[in-house]
Amino acid sequence: STAEDVIVAIKRAQKRHDVHDIRNIAKFLLEEVDDTFAYGYRGSLLARLAVAALHMSEHDSARRAIEMRKREHRESMLPMESSAIIRGLLRVHNVTDAISILDDELSLPDEGTLLDSDSSREKIKQRALSLGSVASRHFFEGEPCMAVKACRMLQQLGPIVSKSGLDAKGVNIINTVNIVNTVNIPWTRIITGTA
Repeated sequence: STAEDVIVAIKRAQKRHDVHDIRNIAKFLLEEVDDTFAYGYRGSLLARLAVAALHMSEHDSARRAIEMRKREHRESMLPMESSAIIRGLLRVHNVTDAISILDDELSLPDEGTLLDSDSSREKIKQRALSLGSVASRHFFEGEPCMAVKACRMLQQLGPIVSKSGLDAKGVNIINTVNIVNTVNIPWTRIITGTA
């Protein structure tokens, strides 16, 4: 099997809600392959597996994939994958682990960190989007305390978003290399959820 074969299998299993296949894929990635399989890309495969497993409420496979990704592939973790895992955890009402990943993998930049680099911008953007998901989901589920906490965390993130060259209102800002940078927070959904 190749990494591409595994991606196709994960997508097929998720589309079909095939828990048996997801378990087999999890066993393959977590127990059967060696460190050279999908070298440099295995963390991404584990993130995809975790999201698909959460989609099917296959919590054990998801947890094991998340733990292995964190333990063995921390240096190659992508912010958009962390954000996808957070949204998956929120869908299954696992707020504790979602916030833990938010604080760990999408943490606020350290003091003195260069904010306008592409990697910093992507991390800040995905943190903002994840917080928007936390807020909207909890307002819609009638849990305003967590939603307000997420909104306060977004408020803390505001000045950092501005300094990074991202635009928190979804208005395009062109940086020095002409890359469009936006953060499209679901404000309408958040406000609708408060009603």
